[in-house]
Amino acid sequence: MVSESTILTATRPNPIRVLFLNQAFWPDVAATAQHVDDLARHLVAQGDQVTVVASRSLYGASASTLPRRENHQGIQVFRVGLQFFGKRGIALRAIDFALFYIAALWQCFILPRHDVVVCLTTPPFIALVGVLLKWFKGTRLVYWTMDLYPEVAGAAGVMKRGSLSWRLFQAVDRLCLRSSDRVVVLGACMAKSVIDKGARPERVATISVWSGTEEFQGRPRAENHFEREWKTEDRLTILYVGNFGLGHDMEAIAGAIEQLKDDDRIRWLFIGGGKAKRILEARVAACGARNVTMGGYQPRELLPQLLEMGDAHIVSLLPGWEGLIVPCKFFSVLAAGKPVLWVGPRDSACVSILHEHECGFEVAAGDSAALVDAIQRLAADRSTARQMGDRGREVYRAKYSVQSACNRWREVLIDVLNSAR
Repeated sequence: MVSESTILTATRPNPIRVLFLNQAFWPDVAATAQHVDDLARHLVAQGDQVTVVASRSLYGASASTLPRRENHQGIQVFRVGLQFFGKRGIALRAIDFALFYIAALWQCFILPRHDVVVCLTTPPFIALVGVLLKWFKGTRLVYWTMDLYPEVAGAAGVMKRGSLSWRLFQAVDRLCLRSSDRVVVLGACMAKSVIDKGARPERVATISVWSGTEEFQGRPRAENHFEREWKTEDRLTILYVGNFGLGHDMEAIAGAIEQLKDDDRIRWLFIGGGKAKRILEARVAACGARNVTMGGYQPRELLPQLLEMGDAHIVSLLPGWEGLIVPCKFFSVLAAGKPVLWVGPRDSACVSILHEHECGFEVAAGDSAALVDAIQRLAADRSTARQMGDRGREVYRAKYSVQSACNRWREVLIDVLNSAR
């Protein structure tokens, strides 16, 4: 894999002309949109020329309402595609994806040539556009693998492993991986997976995701915007923020809610959206728990106050999903200085951080009793939560901040261009 010592010696006096290609971008609240926004603004601050090609729709929506072209803090944004169906089903969603592929391909080809194109994984295999740009325009290609496909579809049960479609999509992904000048992964498990699929080890770089916000004021809960609405008062507040995806363990969480439904010391907040949220909502309604609040996605500018509402945060992953996705919310919890309640498999980069720095509890997937025990321990001793949170904040600032990750990203881009000479 690419060594940091090699990258740190790279220099490039001229601005880099960078093209980002991803379906979601600012003002979208999707994690990939926020990460591209952060990195793009960082590159602009370094004097680079940044262009983004994204969708005219907010992620998962069925209306195309965003402007076709605008300048966002120095970033040239081109939005394309018509989203007709949103998340109404796999087949209908595939139609929207296909329309975006075609429109994005055309837009990228009519733009002036860029030095490097960074392709994410929303929608899957959009990196094929990057491959074509490399072949026909000589643009260097960096593949930012936020998720691994078709493995994610297989883990979600929407595609059968070994089927004709599975083999076809595996071939497409291998083509993208082998054609990339760099493959950027989120952790060691994902690095092994892409190398096994055909990525050249010397072209694989690991850069962690980062928190959606780092500006926390430590305000008293009584002054928090959300406290006026949810009125948790001084109760131990367990928070889950973000995507409720099919790869997240809702069963263990629902079981813990059922066991603690009459414990007035506890308040549960579930904020965000996704298919798996319906599972949780049904279980909460069935058991009659009255200490649970459900809410939708919140604007990014309110994220600091939202994260500060939690005394502890749940981050979950189902077995079989490790190495396929990395929950971005894990790093937001660390940045907020809150303990993590990890519900999922042990073989994850997140668990390694958790154990090394003692910044939370590990709970095995499906083990609602262990989750209840961890929450009750925090309820009985609030100082433990504060100490775990402080350790998490320290390790985030030292290793996983947005500044650190974006600096590393620019070094990778410079190294890609230097190696092309």
